[in-house]
Amino acid sequence: MALQSMTGFGRATAEDGQYSVTIEIKSVNNRYKDFRFKMPSLFNSSESKFREILLEHFKRGSFDIYINYKVIDKALKFENIDMNKVDSYLELFKDKNVQVTPASFLRSEFYKEDDEEKNQELSKLGIEAIRNASKSLQEARLVEGAKLKDVMDKHLKEFEHNFSQVQPLTEAIEFDVREKLKKRFSELEDVKLDEPRFLQEVIYYLEKLD
Repeated sequence: MALQSMTGFGRATAEDGQYSVTIEIKSVNNRYKDFRFKMPSLFNSSESKFREILLEHFKRGSFDIYINYKVIDKALKFENIDMNKVDSYLELFKDKNVQVTPASFLRSEFYKEDDEEKNQELSKLGIEAIRNASKSLQEARLVEGAKLKDVMDKHLKEFEHNFSQVQPLTEAIEFDVREKLKKRFSELEDVKLDEPRFLQEVIYYLEKLD
């Protein structure tokens, strides 16, 4: 099984000639699964489906999912504008020095949100986009995973090399420790060498040296 990093970025867009939905997913390390959605409220009903798709692709990580849409059919640009929202906005800022143009009201927050047919179409596009964005993120995480594997393989080879150099020295180290301890005991007057205790000390020093 290929090693997969938990850090990556994926992006995808789905459109049908009328609307365009773009989804970006960023992931970072996390021992659990954490999904944070930043999207227009009309996608709220699709959130469970979005989560289901993400769970199909990922087991761990912290995910930020950004969802945006726009109208690409010019005939629909103003048809979907909620004039009550526009009027409220203009009333709120009428005494302020705020520059507005018709294009200012083409942002999604000024669209009508009770258009069931439109919401269903956007939900369908959102599902398509999040599937492709998930695949894009998965590919990015696999690329990062391959890089991590190369680094770990390099460390493993260095460890094996160093271990092969150290292993033949273990017997000499044990002999050296024994001799040093015996010499120290021999320098002490009226001290009887307790063999079991002496071996314990040898083991203790060998463990420290390891």
